[in-house]
Amino acid sequence: GATSNVILRNRYGVPTILGSGTVAQTAWDKGIEGQGQVIAIADTGLDYDNCAFSDDGEISFCSEFDVCENPGQHKKIFSYRTYAGAAPGDEENGHGTHVSGSAAASTSDGASFSLSGTAPQAQIAFEDGSNERDAILRFPSSLIDLFANSFNAGVRIHSDSWGSTAIEYDNAAMEVDTFMHDHPDFLVVTAAGNAGPDPQTVESPSMHKNGLSVGAAENVDSAYGPSSYRLAYLRVDTAARGEGSLASIEFAQFGAARESVALEAEEVVLLESADSNTNWGCTEATNPSEVQGKIAAIVRGECSFQTKCANAEAAGAIACMVSDNVHPNIFFPSPFQMASDPDAPAVTIPSVMISKRSGDGVETLLQLGTLAVSFPIVTTYDPTNVASFSSRGPTVDMRLKPDIVAIGEVVLSARSDGDLNSDQCSSLTATTIMSGTSMSTPLVSGACALIRQYFEQGWWFDGSKNEGEALTPSASLVKAVVLHSGRKILFAKDGDSGIGFAPDFQQGYGSLDLSQTLWFGDDSTFKLKVFDREPISDN
Repeated sequence: GATSNVILRNRYGVPTILGSGTVAQTAWDKGIEGQGQVIAIADTGLDYDNCAFSDDGEISFCSEFDVCENPGQHKKIFSYRTYAGAAPGDEENGHGTHVSGSAAASTSDGASFSLSGTAPQAQIAFEDGSNERDAILRFPSSLIDLFANSFNAGVRIHSDSWGSTAIEYDNAAMEVDTFMHDHPDFLVVTAAGNAGPDPQTVESPSMHKNGLSVGAAENVDSAYGPSSYRLAYLRVDTAARGEGSLASIEFAQFGAARESVALEAEEVVLLESADSNTNWGCTEATNPSEVQGKIAAIVRGECSFQTKCANAEAAGAIACMVSDNVHPNIFFPSPFQMASDPDAPAVTIPSVMISKRSGDGVETLLQLGTLAVSFPIVTTYDPTNVASFSSRGPTVDMRLKPDIVAIGEVVLSARSDGDLNSDQCSSLTATTIMSGTSMSTPLVSGACALIRQYFEQGWWFDGSKNEGEALTPSASLVKAVVLHSGRKILFAKDGDSGIGFAPDFQQGYGSLDLSQTLWFGDDSTFKLKVFDREPISDN
């Protein structure tokens, strides 16, 4: 039979701003663009006359478990396999076309737009399971049979932007692990799901153990330039200590609007009150002369946040900074947005929360000397948060998932117009924006193709192309490179400081950046040592 509980991962994506993400610029500069690599993509269908894929070469078509004869003749479509009576092509605004573009799009001559997937020179072995052009994919009931078709055709990367709503380790997850165990060169890349931001929402088959589970990061790059975020950082005003570390903050529901705050190197003091904990700030300040004109540091507890900050403002503080009184965990992140209190006095000064670890650091640093806090605007192209919809770990048996995140919000990619004879070559009709872990998954799959090419061309040996040192990487090695490529996301809040220490249950090992691991000799700032298929010990 065929599966009937498979749900597409970005059906609710809403176009907002143009955005696309790539993890591969350094590899591209070296000519590593996916040449010689094939990515299997199982999805709704592919509108292959879009100029992101079109070519005069012949496409190798086949159905179910038949052999696709003479694959690889088309520039982009290595083969096109249909299941459950599906006909080639995709529905209008189809999921499969967009996903395929994210992995391996490469616009043909004559196109009025330019679009590149992460691996623009890779080919796609497409597997079409949508015979009714709906959100249900009808693949073989056993994923082992689905993967076997790709493996037998020579494909070693399988990209799957779909799954069920199950959160337990089920048959689908087990089949991913079983096939990868029996075929150590074959890597399955799956979407973590769009059930976030609550914990333990990673969905099947992404709670597997051997494959790569991909979450989604926010897209901070747009058609209008990079985004700006306000960060708080602690700085001791002594030359010996220099600037302190960055710490995440959350602006409250009350007080000055985030966009209007411009504080630079303002002194911090602990607000003291007559409460049982003298730093609660639940009653009027007993040290108003010290608080006047400074940022008041207060500890969470006993009364509402707005009451605390109102007392700080009454004492003359220019801002209110409340530290949490408990360390965060997977169910209760910190810092968080402080709620307003309709029974408390109005607050107009900037009011923010910091984590307990940051608050403890404030107290320690104040014992060493004066402390200044700034809320600067920082311009960045890097993801600064996990997308709210991205499913979070841990798995129900408390394992780390997702493994990695990539941009999955407002991703620009190829669009299907539902017509295989329209010759889509205009940016007005040939591209569109979608959001979801569906979109981050093929970006990572494309990165895996670049990693395979890196090893197969011998770059790993001395940082230059050296086919005499060609290495066929195991799936475990490709996965290890991906995990080591992760960079922590600043505002992911599972770490005690709230600044996104990876790995954690929101971002896995962080945001994928291949420049962190693909070594190119003197052009890189690190060294690379590779061990693959070697026993750890004689025992």
